[in-house]
Amino acid sequence: MNTHLDAPTVFIEVLSNVGVLTAYLTFSCSEADVPTADAKLLKFCTRTITYTPKKEGTPVIIPLPVPVDPLSANITERHDGLDVRLSTRTARSTSRMTEEGLNRAQALQGLFSVECGQCNDQLLQDFDASGDHCTPRFTRVMDMPSEYWHELTDCWACHKEDYSKLPGQKAGVVLAQKDVLLVARSYILLHPSNIRMSRLRVAIEDINKNTLRLGRYAPTYCARCSHVVGESLIDDVTEKVIGVKVFRYATRLVVRDGTETKMLSKPFITFFGEDLLDSAEAHGMYRFELNPLDEPHTKLLIWLVNWNVLLSVSGASPVSPAQGSPNLTETSQPALKVLYQAQDASSTSPAWPSQVVVESISVHKELFDQVLKALQLSTSYLPSPKRTMNGFQVGFIVRKT
Repeated sequence: MNTHLDAPTVFIEVLSNVGVLTAYLTFSCSEADVPTADAKLLKFCTRTITYTPKKEGTPVIIPLPVPVDPLSANITERHDGLDVRLSTRTARSTSRMTEEGLNRAQALQGLFSVECGQCNDQLLQDFDASGDHCTPRFTRVMDMPSEYWHELTDCWACHKEDYSKLPGQKAGVVLAQKDVLLVARSYILLHPSNIRMSRLRVAIEDINKNTLRLGRYAPTYCARCSHVVGESLIDDVTEKVIGVKVFRYATRLVVRDGTETKMLSKPFITFFGEDLLDSAEAHGMYRFELNPLDEPHTKLLIWLVNWNVLLSVSGASPVSPAQGSPNLTETSQPALKVLYQAQDASSTSPAWPSQVVVESISVHKELFDQVLKALQLSTSYLPSPKRTMNGFQVGFIVRKT
């Protein structure tokens, strides 16, 4: 029988917290009855795994994102490939804050345009409609603290302090300041005088106060196309807008740096994982229930199981005559590892146990669908044996795009 084993598809997961690297090598074969790949064809080095097919002498070199101990290799043969477990030599820890997160304000120093993500309508006040862009006169661009900073003050302080009197906030809610750009993970906070309120529709009637959230916020839409662009903080007494959160995933932020102009726009899932992590750190809860607005029977159960994961998913690159072997691309990305389960009115499996504390998050249906599709896509990259765990599907949310 003339069988042919192609270069493997490789899924690498680094669990930095416990110093373990797992690599799953899946082999595609020309015939259905190909015998299991032979673990003896693997060779381990500090930064690579080399696989040499039986009948093809050209080795496949698999780069590893972190150094490992070659002598620690533990190999399990599966029906479709090889499952390899190695101990890492260095504890490469992913910061809880991404590099972009550490430099949020710096990245928006030259912000001069905020556009609706759907119809491109200009939302900033200081904008010349004739086409000559005028940089908004922000006197300062500052990073905002965690959304839950007020709940964490007891952990920060070593003495009694009345933080309710701190300037720039009210009852734990950071207030917008005129001509100051406040930058959070997933939104920017603007004062009403710095945004064209006539181009927004604030749904006062839909104010929704979450028990785990401070302040009264009303959904805010683009007046031209009704696209959700953010939410507005409403004063308890006057019922007027005193600040506008502009969602970064619902708008396009245009930044000018000298002669270079950049448009910053990322999907909701990019920020969703960071918000989950932020909430988990503040409340010590790692189970979430994501619900689409107006669909109470639809939910997505999400269990954050590891925030400190490095991922690499790759196939063989074309053979390079100079090197003589096909190398797998050495790319790794920090990610959150989650377990998830989609439920609707017809679901028979139970939700979380009654004694488990769960944080509920409500989002618009289109955002709910984005999260579900992104998680399902991440699951499809996993080897078949690693796609489920304890009745949940396994997924990842990449923290760096």
